This record gives sequence, C-alpha cells and structure tokens, in this order.
Amino acid sequence: MYQTEDKKHYAADQSSSYRMFKRYLSVFDRVLVVARVATGFQYRANESTRVDNAGVEVLPLPHYIGPHQYLKTRNKLLLSLRSYIDSRPEAAMICRLPGTIGTAAARYLVKKKRPYGVEVVGDPLDVFASGSFSHPLRPVFRHIFSRDLKIVIKKAAASIYVTKATLQKRYPPANNQFSTYSSNVMLPPDAFVRVAKRLKREPPYSIVTVGTLDAMYKSPDVAIEAMALLKKKGLNVALQWVGNGRYRDEMIARAQEAGVADRVNFVGNVGSAQDVRGYLDSADLFLLPSRTEGLPRAMVEAMARGLPCIGTKIGGIPELLDESALVPVNDPRSLAEKIAVFLTTPGLADAQASRNLKEAHSYAFELLEAKRKDFYHYLKSIS
Repeated sequence: MYQTEDKKHYAADQSSSYRMFKRYLSVFDRVLVVARVATGFQYRANESTRVDNAGVEVLPLPHYIGPHQYLKTRNKLLLSLRSYIDSRPEAAMICRLPGTIGTAAARYLVKKKRPYGVEVVGDPLDVFASGSFSHPLRPVFRHIFSRDLKIVIKKAAASIYVTKATLQKRYPPANNQFSTYSSNVMLPPDAFVRVAKRLKREPPYSIVTVGTLDAMYKSPDVAIEAMALLKKKGLNVALQWVGNGRYRDEMIARAQEAGVADRVNFVGNVGSAQDVRGYLDSADLFLLPSRTEGLPRAMVEAMARGLPCIGTKIGGIPELLDESALVPVNDPRSLAEKIAVFLTTPGLADAQASRNLKEAHSYAFELLEAKRKDFYHYLKSIS
C-alpha cells in the first residue's frame, strides 16, 4: 500500500480498497489491515483506492519488493508483525494466503497457540511457474511456498477459499476444520446487465482486458504477441488494457516493436467501477490470459456485463468459463486462434455471452455474503 503526506493509505487498485475491507465490518467492530506500506507517493491518492476509513485502519510494515529487499527488512518486519499480534490478544486473526506476511503471521500464531483463519486466494505453484516469475531460485521458491501453504492451512482453525474446488484439491483443509468458500467477487445488483452482448456482424472488433501491470502474472506480453498474429491474419481487432503498473511503459514499447501499437492501447487505471464497466460495455470480447489466478474478479465482472470471455486453464478460471473458452498458459498462438474463432464463428460468441451472464449470477452479493459471514462469525466465536 501507499502512504501519502497526509498519512492516508491507498491500495494499488480498487480490489484492496476500503470497499473490500468494509465487508468485515458486517461482523467485526474494527478492521486492522497489516500490510507493507511505501511512503512518498502523493500521485497514488485516488479516492477509489483509499483504504483507511470509518472502522478500517492500516498497520504499516516495512516496504520491500522481491527476495533481496525482503531479506534486508526481514528482522524489522517480523518484529513489527509480532508486536501487532501480541498487543491485540482479543482480535480475530485472518491470514491472507499465499504470501510472505500471511505465512509469517500464521507461523507465529501457531507458536503462540492462538487460533487463526486463512483466506486462500491463490496458488504458489502458479505464481512461481516458469514465465510468471523471473529469478534463479524460482523453483526453490515454488517448492517452499507451496509446502508452507499446505502446512499453515492444515493448522488453521478455519479456512475460506476463493474457489469452489480448485484450490481445495491442492491445499486441502484439515478434517476437523471449519471450511467454506466465497469468491472475493461479490457483485451488487447494478453490476449485472439484463441482456447478454450480441456480437456485431462486421469488424472492427474490440477486446478488453482488466489487470494490473505491476507484475507479469496477467501476461500482457502474451496478449501483445496474440494481437500481432491476429494482425497478420488480417482480422481487424483492437485491445484495450485497463490497469497500471511498473511494466506499462515496457509493454507499450513491446507493442510498438511487435507492430501493433495501433492495435493495443494500455489505458492505465480508471477512476471508478462504473468507468471499468464502460470499457466492458463497449467491448465485443473479454480476455484474461493469466499465468496465475485465484478466482479473477475482472472476469466475473465481465461475465456480469454479458460478455463472451476467453481465459487460460489456470486457478479458478476453469470454474468460471466453458471448456471451449479456455486456452493453455503462455501460448499466444492458441490465444490468437481462439480469439479468431470466437469473432468469426456465427453464434459462438453470443452463446458464450448468454451462458456467462447466467453463471455470473451465482456471484451475486447476497449469495456469497452469507458464506463469508459464517466464516467471520466462527472466528469471532473462538477469538
């Protein structure tokens, strides 16, 4: 997170903003968010990504990026983390996993014999897969983080997964553990359209992707290669990439090198959920070629707007999409072929759009909120 000069805290995007954290206030009196905090980022002050607000406070940890900086800050970080835990013996503890901070907190809570819950939102086997993370020790990290995730889940008092079954198979809860699932995606009524999108009969076509560019997990490089292949095929289609991050300039340069600067537009962050819906509503197809995912909010939101969607066979995406809408990870040729099929096969995109809108209704707020509250109430009862 980012702290501005007036001591307010902001997330990198809306998925970790106050809007997300305030859902805990449906059961708890106060929410204390323990997170890495970088200072001196006044330009990050966007109210749609503000974190601390009524009932929600940020407890800062030293900021780091990557293994080397983590090792330099590790001792100070662990001291701060343990201090926060020790000074709040009455608090219900929830560790968000996978992640270095959540894992460190869980280990300390086991040592202190305090119960904790885990929110399982991703898979280290995907995060540290080849192409997702560049480091000579990547295979070692992959093994250690997946092993640790299994251990801290088994020792938790309660667990909630963002997937219905995918992550549970790889990282099962203990037999006597309270366990449920509820996606991070809980859509309000205005997130849904009444009628699914119908593909226009003639090009040009528009594709949209929503995803951070702070890492390469969403595979913007693969999307660029796929767009270059589609241009060679003579298919008139353009991609709007909504999202910002440190790789944005590099991806803009890569699009220029690939000869598709006129076909790929990295628009950066947009101001509100309504603005994001504007991009979705103006598109013919939604694309998410991720290398790693839990259960992607952006895709569910696109489905709720009645869009046909294409995604990779990773994480919770296969729980969302029809098999015919899935492509392998790191495969721009398969991705380009799938896009071409969707845009040129009569009736295919329309059928997928109708199917997606129906499926998205299972992520309506009132359905998932009940499961999440059960998890919160259980933790509150044992804390």
